[in-house]
Amino acid sequence: MRRLQWALGLFAISASPAAAQARHPVMEIKVAGNQRLTSTAVVAASGLHKGQMATRPELDAVAKKLSQTGFFSSVSYQYDPKTVAGVTGYDLTLLVTEDTALANVELDIPGMPTDPLWHRLKAAVPLIERQIPNNDRASAYLLRALEGALRSSNYTEEIVVKNEINLGSGRMTLVFRPAILPKVGAIHFEGSAAIADARLQAAMAKVAIGEEFTDRQFRRKLELNLIPLYEELGHLTVAFPRLTAAAAADSTLTVTAAIDEGPAWRLGNVALIGDHLPLADLHDAATFERGSTANWKEFMTSVHKLDQVLKR
Repeated sequence: MRRLQWALGLFAISASPAAAQARHPVMEIKVAGNQRLTSTAVVAASGLHKGQMATRPELDAVAKKLSQTGFFSSVSYQYDPKTVAGVTGYDLTLLVTEDTALANVELDIPGMPTDPLWHRLKAAVPLIERQIPNNDRASAYLLRALEGALRSSNYTEEIVVKNEINLGSGRMTLVFRPAILPKVGAIHFEGSAAIADARLQAAMAKVAIGEEFTDRQFRRKLELNLIPLYEELGHLTVAFPRLTAAAAADSTLTVTAAIDEGPAWRLGNVALIGDHLPLADLHDAATFERGSTANWKEFMTSVHKLDQVLKR
């Protein structure tokens, strides 16, 4: 059995030059060491297939190709001679160690629905998932695949990768988006009744007007800035089912957001449950007006007051 290890960018080959250049068929391809990635995806990324004629330097190149995807911290292979019907070839095992430092991926391409785009990417490059290793080689690998998928749809804009950090979880998100984005010039709302249009406009103008637009970015701004306004009025299931963007004469976009306000909820029963609670002090500290509008801001203020009583 020969075992060739990829290390420091070089392979150590102890066979003679003539033996190394001999071409033999790959009889079997297996993968060992993979955890998150499927063996089928790893083999597809290698470019190898059963029956392919290969020399040992070409197998070295396969291991290097896998290493350059950025999805693995180490790649090597081992092989045994295998004879089938009088033909001797390789029984090959790809030995991989996956890079486990992962980042979430968001595809933020205006005019391109996200789920179908992911489906096309996965069909073309099975190694790609919605989480990839957080390194430059893996980002470049996904970027090349994405550009190829977009070109097939005649999308020719330059795509770049931006880093976002979720301050709550500390997790990194890699956002793939056009290098140049249109900016928001005006905002319209459809379906709003509980809150006056002027108040909605004021809440969004400071964070969206004049800023770059993608569906994902704008939707996040809606959620961060409008949901709290609705929650104060008891509309706890408000949603934004549809966004449309139309080009304006000044090269900006007019964005129209549909709002599904949902019902106005009311506060029902409130129970304080726990062992040895100072119930009298808790009831004095917090105000829960049963039957009143379920103002989520006031509710959380009362929860904070309960917390302060327990800390004392």
